[in-house]
Amino acid sequence: MTGLVTVKTAAKLNLLLNITGVRDDGYHTLETVMQTVDLYDFMTIDATGGQIRLTGNLPYIPYNEKNLVYRAAAAFFEATGIPPAARIHLTKHIPVQAGMGGGSGNAAGALIGLNRLYGEPLSRGALAALAGPLGADVPYFFLGGTALCAGTGDELTPLRPMPDCAIVVLKDRQGVSTSAAYAKYDADPVPPVGDVKRLLAGIDQGGLSQICAGLGNVFYEYAAAQCPQIKWAYDDLFDAGADGVCMSGSGSAVFGIFADPDRARRCFQKLGRAHAYISMTRPTKDAVLLFEG
Repeated sequence: MTGLVTVKTAAKLNLLLNITGVRDDGYHTLETVMQTVDLYDFMTIDATGGQIRLTGNLPYIPYNEKNLVYRAAAAFFEATGIPPAARIHLTKHIPVQAGMGGGSGNAAGALIGLNRLYGEPLSRGALAALAGPLGADVPYFFLGGTALCAGTGDELTPLRPMPDCAIVVLKDRQGVSTSAAYAKYDADPVPPVGDVKRLLAGIDQGGLSQICAGLGNVFYEYAAAQCPQIKWAYDDLFDAGADGVCMSGSGSAVFGIFADPDRARRCFQKLGRAHAYISMTRPTKDAVLLFEG
């Protein structure tokens, strides 16, 4: 068993997100293309004490059973039969309630980090099996990069890497409830948006313009109605010259894709004071990175 593990977990963006159905158990089936980007949260994990102890840098996040990291740790110890002993400190940089998978990536990172800390008692497949019950996006973070995800998030197809580009992400203070977004969809379903064939062809051929033409998010209209800043961010990114704009997850982060990095930098400088959160990032193939010691 190693003494300390540091885990670095990436954010994700949904290039496309549609709902394909609702199962008898109430779970929604999805068709989404996800992409990790080089914006990261960090965790340090060590095996001390006789319990799971979770702390972090943000005072408004719960550090108990409501947190996906805590639940992932509990699932790991239950699956292995190892007496719970973990002190985990979470440093958040990925915005919360943004649809960027910060919590899901943290959960995957906690499973992978604890497994390494305790000498890898579980196979990668066994770890991934623990991921699904934690949330629809968690299994994706065992893969990362560019991927087509279907079913309840558990049907993953790796794709060719997205072409390199600059991506500007905007988020304002108001968040969007994921459960409320799904409830709104159930009450008033909408047809699929975007163009998945064009998007996948663009990824396969390395065509950024095709990718941008295929972007879409079934939750956008609902989220923008609940949170007008989403539409403002959308319009601001297009006005600043983005080649394509989309909302991630159920919101409220909106991102613009730029083939020209100089134009992206000008956008970043122009919009930095107009929105509560802004970052400039790039696609990456990594979802979870581990460092020992």
